[in-house]
Amino acid sequence: MSRSSTPDVKTVCVAVLAGLAAVWAGFSGLSLLATPAHLKARLGAIETTAGRIDAAPRESGDPSAYAPHALCRASPQEAADALKTALAGSAATAGLAGAKIAVTPPDSAEAGGRPTPVLFELDAAGRYDSVLALLRLLDQAEPEVFADTLDLKSQTSTVSLKLTGRVLCQASA
Repeated sequence: MSRSSTPDVKTVCVAVLAGLAAVWAGFSGLSLLATPAHLKARLGAIETTAGRIDAAPRESGDPSAYAPHALCRASPQEAADALKTALAGSAATAGLAGAKIAVTPPDSAEAGGRPTPVLFELDAAGRYDSVLALLRLLDQAEPEVFADTLDLKSQTSTVSLKLTGRVLCQASA
């Protein structure tokens, strides 16, 4: 005599709950094993250090926070004159005659011990390879030239360039 019996609902529920509890216990154990010792303390130390590093240059205005070639070491007016001469020389070297250059030195009172920007605008037109040569020269310039906007427009046989940017200066004390 063969009698087939189906388990009742209560037995099935207990078995399912026991299986879920075993899976949860297994994942919890693996999670504990995967967490490094002293994780919270280590993350707290990293956050503290990152906060100090992030705030340090803004608090002190220390020019040592910049690469040696990034800043000019001149008064604002000297820096503006040198920048205009350098931009004109780079444009001429690249074969872009007639480049229009405007340089705006910062107000001396604006510095406050921090590096100050000398703003410029450069408009030029010429052959595509000449414009690229100028951009390469500016990429290698010292002090470093920071571009704010760069517009290139093709005009069939020539390319027009409009570049606005800045050079950062820290007057020697």
